[in-house]
Amino acid sequence: MEHRAAELEKYQNRRYAEEYRAFVQHTGEHQPALADPVARHLYKLMAYKDEYEVARLLTQPDFERSIGDMWEAAESISYNLHPPVLRSLGLKKKLKLGPWFRRPLGWLAALKGLRGTPFDIFGYAGIRREERDLITWYRNLVEEVLEHVTPATLDLAIEIANLPDQIRGYEGIKVASIRAVKDLAGEKLVRVKQTPQVPM
Repeated sequence: MEHRAAELEKYQNRRYAEEYRAFVQHTGEHQPALADPVARHLYKLMAYKDEYEVARLLTQPDFERSIGDMWEAAESISYNLHPPVLRSLGLKKKLKLGPWFRRPLGWLAALKGLRGTPFDIFGYAGIRREERDLITWYRNLVEEVLEHVTPATLDLAIEIANLPDQIRGYEGIKVASIRAVKDLAGEKLVRVKQTPQVPM
């Protein structure tokens, strides 16, 4: 949890990381068996790879060092990008941009504070709204599970907590997997709620 919280602070800010840490701790206090899956999957949902995060990852010193480790004599680095905002405008192919684009990427990474605000021009894309909504949906789902879980339904509760692992892909594929996971979560949650209470 602490490692992931530190990564989320880099991803957004300290408050964002604290929200993550507090929710995982809250989960562990109510049901220790759910703390690990929630720590893994809440992190996955909170660290969705939007334009700011891709820019941050591509401009990290570690990224350039890893390139140097892979190729001894790399003359230059180019970036092949296909952001959703351009796809929505009909651009079918990736853009190939030369080493000069590292500076604009650095500027974009520095603007991560705009993420999720009215000034986030990328955040209006449908997939970005889906990704932000997933965080709230998952937290609410875990709260419902914590409210109803019993020893008899603990394995099912863990299955529910692990469902975000099935969310894969990009754009339409990701949206379809989100819909499937939400449907499955609803079915499993009904089973948790309907299982008779068994005394501890």
